[in-house]
Amino acid sequence: MLELFMNAWEIFEGDKLKGKIKPFVIVSPFGSRHFIPYMLEKFESKELDLKYFDQRIWNSKDFTFIYAQVGPTNADLTVMLLKDSGAKEVILVGSCGGLLKEMKAGDIVIPSGFYGFDSVSQFWGGKKVHEVDPELIKNFKEIAKELGIKFFSGTSATVDSLHRQTKLNLSEFSCVEMEGAVFAAAASKIGYRFGAVLWVSDVPVKGEKLREPLSKGNREGIDKAWKIIERYLKVRKA
Repeated sequence: MLELFMNAWEIFEGDKLKGKIKPFVIVSPFGSRHFIPYMLEKFESKELDLKYFDQRIWNSKDFTFIYAQVGPTNADLTVMLLKDSGAKEVILVGSCGGLLKEMKAGDIVIPSGFYGFDSVSQFWGGKKVHEVDPELIKNFKEIAKELGIKFFSGTSATVDSLHRQTKLNLSEFSCVEMEGAVFAAAASKIGYRFGAVLWVSDVPVKGEKLREPLSKGNREGIDKAWKIIERYLKVRKA
């Protein structure tokens, strides 16, 4: 079944992107429209004149940035885009709901793994728990400490809808989002290293509602996450 699905690559015309994706890829779903101006300001980059469903793609000298849109299905489309692209490292940078009462909006989460409550990640990986690259996570944590950025770790729960997260027992997880398990599950199949740096947009266990994209907490979280990634890019080049 997986082989048949992978052959759908040709139907999606993703082959037009072969050779245009950098080895280092930053993927962001929610919040990307706020990342983009910040990224363009700091890095010389150009949007590719190739549209892949609703995804938008920029290339800079050192990385490719993909606006992936929200949810497991869009994450799956992005994974298909990465197939045979030459991507070696894929970093998810996005928002999450905090599941620890000591969390607040704007905090950083560096997940040690993802648990897939969605059907897409199970299709790719055939299991519920999906690991991330330990070396990437170690680097992100060390950089966060160097920058004085407080962070949380633990397993993130990937769900397929905002409504569903209210119906599940998520007490053993540190945060909840809608894409991570798909990218983690597909990593071994596609052949890339995967890690994530997330920011807390709201804390459901405190009864908080999803905040506006430009809220103070989201802006603080975006800034912290991008500082970690920006520093990692420098370390990676050294």
